[in-house]
Amino acid sequence: MKQNLSDQIISIRQKIARLSDKYNETKRTGEQLQLENDALELRLAEKEEFIRQLEQQLKTMQVAKLINNASPDEVRKLKVKINEYIREIDKVIHQLKSED
Repeated sequence: MKQNLSDQIISIRQKIARLSDKYNETKRTGEQLQLENDALELRLAEKEEFIRQLEQQLKTMQVAKLINNASPDEVRKLKVKINEYIREIDKVIHQLKSED
């Protein structure tokens, strides 16, 4: 009976040791995966920012092409509209500064 109990204790200790090893390995793997995930999220954010910049450049080029192909009257109308936008932006900036 004593031997059987001793064998069970040894078996339990071995299982605990294996379980502890598996836990530590899983923990290390989880930490490594978290680091990889963080790096991938950073790369994704950088790529998304790059895409936004390219989209902005495309819009700018499209507007430039439109202006280049526009008649003098259309160019004048575009300039007037752009100036209206600038004045509106200036008003908003002034309002925002006044709120501070």
